[in-house]
Amino acid sequence: MQFRIIETFDRKKTIALFFLILGAAFLFQPFSELRLRGFDVDVCLKGISLLLLIISAILSSVSCPRKLVELVSAMTLVLGYLCLIGPPLLEKFSFLQSFAFHLLVPGALAFAITTTRKKTFELFASVIVLCGLVLLFQPNPLLKSFALPIILANVLMVSIVSPRKTMLERFWVSSIAVGLFFMCQPFWIGFYNSGFQILLSGTTGFVVISHR
Repeated sequence: MQFRIIETFDRKKTIALFFLILGAAFLFQPFSELRLRGFDVDVCLKGISLLLLIISAILSSVSCPRKLVELVSAMTLVLGYLCLIGPPLLEKFSFLQSFAFHLLVPGALAFAITTTRKKTFELFASVIVLCGLVLLFQPNPLLKSFALPIILANVLMVSIVSPRKTMLERFWVSSIAVGLFFMCQPFWIGFYNSGFQILLSGTTGFVVISHR
């Protein structure tokens, strides 16, 4: 029985490592200009890479040493924030911004699952979500572009680390309702765009916390 458990964990580690390597290869692939019959290869590979990196983050969180995963995921989060915020300030590295979301989401998942400082990071992630909401309603397009990756990554983190499951479920349902209202109102297109991002974030948070 013990041998089977060890074998299962080794298999999970192998799959997690394989998906991590494959996801990173798809994310940083050099085919940005390649098109096949009008089909954008770069977008397709980056979409697949996000899925692979998320699966790798979940599998590594349950099969690899906790401290190692926590350290690597924390570094991934820092790198993700640097890719998000740094490139707009340095035109030479603007291409790095397209990697930010793919680093922040898996990093947030793995970190939230493995960290033991759940109360600290519940508060930290909640503050970042609020900052993201403020950015969402800024007139500056550059600031608005930071909002969705920041909000989604930290919504995932809050939904995993917070012990307040019932309260958060209600909050995410309210966010879904607000997002739908903003999308349906006919007065200001800015509310429509913000409403979609609030709806997406609320739905993500509700799905994650309801399956805990």
